[in-house]
Order: sequence, then C-alpha cells, then structure tokens
Amino acid sequence: MRALVAAPFEALEARRGRLLPFLAVAMGIGIGVWFALPWEPGLQVYAALAGGAGRCLALVRTRAAPLGWFAAFVLLGALACGLRVAVVGAPMLAGDYYGPVTGRVVEVDRSQSGALRVTLDRVWLSDVAPEAMPHQVRVSLQGDRVEPEPVPGEVVMTTAFLSPPGGAVEPGSFDFRQMAFFEGLGAVGYTRVPLMLWEEDAGEQAVGRLRAHLSAGIRARIEGDAGAFAAGVLTGERSGLYDEAVEAMRDY
Repeated sequence: MRALVAAPFEALEARRGRLLPFLAVAMGIGIGVWFALPWEPGLQVYAALAGGAGRCLALVRTRAAPLGWFAAFVLLGALACGLRVAVVGAPMLAGDYYGPVTGRVVEVDRSQSGALRVTLDRVWLSDVAPEAMPHQVRVSLQGDRVEPEPVPGEVVMTTAFLSPPGGAVEPGSFDFRQMAFFEGLGAVGYTRVPLMLWEEDAGEQAVGRLRAHLSAGIRARIEGDAGAFAAGVLTGERSGLYDEAVEAMRDY
C-alpha cells in the first residue's frame, strides 16, 4: 500500500526539471475557473486563495513539490484575474447618449464594417457626472474617408451617439461587454460629424505616435492595399486598410 501511494510522487520526481511549462497550464486553469464562476469573488475569497497559494508553496521542499507548484499556480491564476479587475475597473455608460464628445486620441483602427474609428481617453460627455464618466470610449467615423486622419495624442471633439457595450446575445456566445470591460472601454458608438481638432498633441502618446509614424512610412513606400496590409501586420495600425484588405486579414 505504501508503494502504491508513493508511486505518483516518484513519477513526478523522475520528471523534475521538465515540468516548468505546466505552470502556465496551471495558471490557465485558474483563470478559466475564475471566468466560469457565476458571481464576482469578494475580498475574503481572494484572501483565502492567497493563503491557499502560500500553503501550496510550502510543499515545494517535500516530495510533493510538483503538485505544490501546480496547485499554487492554479490559485495564482484566479488571483491574477482579481487583480486585473481591480486595475481596469472603470464606469460604463448607464444608457444611450447623444451629444458632444471630447477626448484624447489613444488609438486609430478600423471597425468590422471597415469604418475608421478612434479610441478616446480623458473623455468628457455633456450632462454625465464625473464619477460616472467612462475612462475610454470608441467612436466609429461614418461617412466619407477622414482627411487628415486623427493622430494619437490629439484632443478632438465631435457629436456622437454612444451606448454601453452590449453583452452576449445568447448563453455561451461571445460577450463583448466582458471584453470591453477588460479593455477599459466604457462606451462605443458612432458619429457622422467630422472630428474637430481641439488641442494639438502634447507629446504624451509617444508609442501611439510612433506606430502611426511607422505605418505612414510603410504606406508611403508601398502603395495601395499592399502597403496598408504590411503596416497592419507590422504595427497593428489598420486605419489605412479598405474593406477587402481587412477581410483578407481576418481570413488569414
């Protein structure tokens, strides 16, 4: 009986040094369990998870070290989700909104329909209380092609229709609201009014400007959709892509 109990530990011991990749699997299991929960864990649950992870790590000096590492990383995966929620948690728009929108451009890309869209932070919406103000909104620019295109770092204003991100349309389907929460998006919508430049770039969006600069350089040297495709692949900047090229990237 003792030999039967000891066999799994001896098998794990024989594989010492080759189990490190499974720690990522363990953390993924913890993350998956967290997302499967029907409720949001509270502080007491996270405290219990942290204590459990500490107890599991106490096993690393015993023959059960691999199991201790694995169990600890499962718990750490769930804790990582809680930490992420605390970091990105921000208000979402309570209902539909139509009116002036002002914000700083942090990203320029294209929607699924091919429309140019901008993500804004430092958002100001008329008649919305500061504590209920979304930290970021994403606005699709409907109508003709925008010239010149907005640049990350510029403060712009427009009149837009916004709404809170929608949830899953059926149980088990893609939940856009959940994705928007973790991306920090508090509202999405569209405008048919051209963007107005309110304030020049103050030099705070260096990474976004670098992406835009590299993308513009690539498109200047490679003409047409080929240049826009290359810029999209290399920099993630897809604002120069037309519908056919966007569809080709999705198919790829």
